[in-house]
Amino acid sequence: MHRKYQQRSDQGIYSTLTTDEAEQDRAGVGGACLKAPLTSLSAHTRGRLVWQIEGAFLGTGQWRVRFREAVRTADGEMRRAGATTDEIRDALAKAIREHPARGQLDRPGLTSGQLHSEWLIGLMKGWTCA
Repeated sequence: MHRKYQQRSDQGIYSTLTTDEAEQDRAGVGGACLKAPLTSLSAHTRGRLVWQIEGAFLGTGQWRVRFREAVRTADGEMRRAGATTDEIRDALAKAIREHPARGQLDRPGLTSGQLHSEWLIGLMKGWTCA
């Protein structure tokens, strides 16, 4: 079943997108930074990863579960394409470091001082298959 989303254009016009179209749109616009390192990913997975990285920066809802699922899906696709564990981890870390939302949403932890993006990279490295 496809959900429908409304998307507002620059001119204020709303268009209705299905779930797949919305995820492809996120992969094309917000996911531009992910196209180079993660070329073996489908547009659907790339868009989902972009969306979940932003959700992880925001810390909304069940972000950890959704982020882990997106990372594991990307890991599986890249593995099937022949990437090694180090290549996968480097590509996913680069996706987090180059995400457009990082500039606005990345912040240091109160107790550790570690940037949130670096903490997310540590989580993500633990979720990729070794």
